[in-house]
Amino acid sequence: MISTVGALFVSVTIAGVVLCLIAISSYRRCEAPGTRSFGVFGVVLGVGFALSGVVGVVFGVDVRGGQSQWVSVGFLGWALASVPWLVFTAQYTGQQLQVGWRTMLALVVPLTGFAGQFVVGDSLGAILSSLSIIYALGIVIVGASLLMRATQSYVELGALDGLLVVALPVTVPLVLNFSGFLSESSVELLVGTYTTTVAGGTALLGLAVFSRSVFDHTPATERLGRRTISSETADLIFIVNDDGTIIRRNAAVAETLRSPPPTGQQLTTAVGHSATTLRTTETVSLTTVTGTRQYDPQVSPITDATDGRLGAVISLRDVTDRRVRRQRLTVLNRVLRHNLRNEVDVIKGHTEELATGKESGHAAAVVAAAERISGLGDTARNIDEFVSAAAETETIDLAELVSETRAAIETETDVSVGLAGPETAVVRTNRQALRGALKSAVENAIEHGASTVELAVEPTDDGYEVVVSDDGAGIPQRDRELIDTGTETPLRHGIGLELWRLNWAVAAIGGRLSFDTRQDATVQFTVPNRVGRS
Repeated sequence: MISTVGALFVSVTIAGVVLCLIAISSYRRCEAPGTRSFGVFGVVLGVGFALSGVVGVVFGVDVRGGQSQWVSVGFLGWALASVPWLVFTAQYTGQQLQVGWRTMLALVVPLTGFAGQFVVGDSLGAILSSLSIIYALGIVIVGASLLMRATQSYVELGALDGLLVVALPVTVPLVLNFSGFLSESSVELLVGTYTTTVAGGTALLGLAVFSRSVFDHTPATERLGRRTISSETADLIFIVNDDGTIIRRNAAVAETLRSPPPTGQQLTTAVGHSATTLRTTETVSLTTVTGTRQYDPQVSPITDATDGRLGAVISLRDVTDRRVRRQRLTVLNRVLRHNLRNEVDVIKGHTEELATGKESGHAAAVVAAAERISGLGDTARNIDEFVSAAAETETIDLAELVSETRAAIETETDVSVGLAGPETAVVRTNRQALRGALKSAVENAIEHGASTVELAVEPTDDGYEVVVSDDGAGIPQRDRELIDTGTETPLRHGIGLELWRLNWAVAAIGGRLSFDTRQDATVQFTVPNRVGRS
């Protein structure tokens, strides 16, 4: 019948085999950085455990030299496993360690001191063996430190996960090192402690791999991605792992976005797109502390030393002003050229009739055309003024400015404009652009409305919304589509500058422009409060 000590050694052997199976399974099913070196570490350590158990069963601890042999085998297996352990932790945490035969040779050579106890005398052999143990322990501690430090910055890896992984390689040498002291108390205590350490550590490692899924996401993603982030850039930068979870963001994200996404949130929730869709997206709209802005996305993959894909770095560059400038130049060029050509043709035709001595209203038509040309110039100049001053903000009373706009419109026309809203609505924004947006929205309502124009100011979470409605047919769908696409083409143009002025003015204050024709024709735009921005 097998003794208690023998049964404990059998348990050690079984635990060693289980550890080998865990390591092999991790290598086969996971492609994360470090899985190969983790597999080597687990197999080498597992074989060492299994052999130490076999030696204990075969020789028994009561046989002369038996105890020393199973302890030595256990130490040897652990020491040899320390090298792939270091490689694993370095790759897993993103240290970009290139492992070639020279590197492996340099790491393994100091461990040859274990052979000294068999080749040279007892005293010198013991010294060489002790030096090798100290070296291996240093390697293990370095690897454990890398792993535990990664748990402090990587959101997907908690301190508990790190402890589960480092427990086995750290505790085994401590138990083996105190084998002499423990054996003096009780052989069963020594072997039992060793068995508990091996079996328990193996169970914890299996828990980390299969239950805690430590290889599903690795700290290498965060570390390698962080190298691409510049603290000086104004671009919004996110580092995401392979399933789109944000694991790091730069300071510009917190400073710029009105509701900065926390680490651990999905990228699709934060910006409305995944890393995959951002690759084919021209611009994305985000709500910032200065209003709605347009961003140009750039996606850069994060790979490890073997080109394995870990995640991506998402860079969002604010292109609002550049986009508006390019759009303004394109539209002004096409609209002004088209309208000026038409008006010049009108003037030419009526002038030719005047030259023949015919009056009958031709002179009035020439004057009207000239006034329209002058009006185009005034509108273009007004657009240029508020677009150029887009960054200049001041504290104003929106309610007061709306009232002034209403009074000016009623003075210039015979249309009565209804008004609803708070008595005061203080915001910080671009006065010139806001005035242009109000004027364009009301004039558009007068142009398309039948008899009634209503102007309202409503509070929102980040400022106010201006609603201008009339009982007309509203802005034609064709014109709204031109605004949505952001450009005019040779075959689709002619909506005039008023609607473009409204669009650019709203962009200049960082607001959102929308149209609703389901009931009354309605133009809505938001006026975000750009507090703290100048």
